[in-house]
Amino acid sequence: VHVLTLSELLSLKLNGVHLPQLESMKKLHNENDSLRKLISNLNMNTSGSSENNDWRSTLIRCLADIFSNEQQRRLNDLSMNDSVNQKTTQLEQEIHHMCDYQRDALDKLFNQERLSLMKELNDTKQQLVYMREQFKQIQQNLKQDLQHNDQNKRLILSSTPYDDDINSFIYDKKIPYEYQQRILKLYLKYLKTESYRKALIYQKRYLLILLSGYEDTEKYALNEIKRLGQN
Repeated sequence: VHVLTLSELLSLKLNGVHLPQLESMKKLHNENDSLRKLISNLNMNTSGSSENNDWRSTLIRCLADIFSNEQQRRLNDLSMNDSVNQKTTQLEQEIHHMCDYQRDALDKLFNQERLSLMKELNDTKQQLVYMREQFKQIQQNLKQDLQHNDQNKRLILSSTPYDDDINSFIYDKKIPYEYQQRILKLYLKYLKTESYRKALIYQKRYLLILLSGYEDTEKYALNEIKRLGQN
């Protein structure tokens, strides 16, 4: 009857059968010792008939087979546990690798998003500075326009003190500012047209005076020629 000894168990381990649990090895060793003692006790009782000897031999073989099969089953379980542990370790490594990959990908994505947000923030700051400058420029232009409008108002009031309707339109706060500007522009055009009209009238009168003087001079010259001819 073949029973596994501790040296055989160690050789199995060296040959590739992994037994990571030392307690299981000790348990197998104790069971082997118990089996050897039982077999030796049975062999010591040699008295009896041949039938008893046959029965004893059969019993010994059955016990040895039982213990051998049990040991083999445990070895298989241990090797399976070893394989499961290896697969678990491999799975853990894959999970760690996947976590590292995902972490690196997220870090890269977050860095890209951070750079993009920083760029947008800088662009927004530049646009804000530009808008502030434009706003200041618009304010200055508006102040200049208001000053110019005030000057035009004073000019209109000084040049046409008789036009009360225009003054009421200009200083009426109920009228919107846009309408006041339109009225002011139209009135300035009217003043310009009126100045052109007056200039044309002046030129017409000047030409009439010149023509009348030329006509009088011509008549005087003809009379003098006739008088000389008569003499």
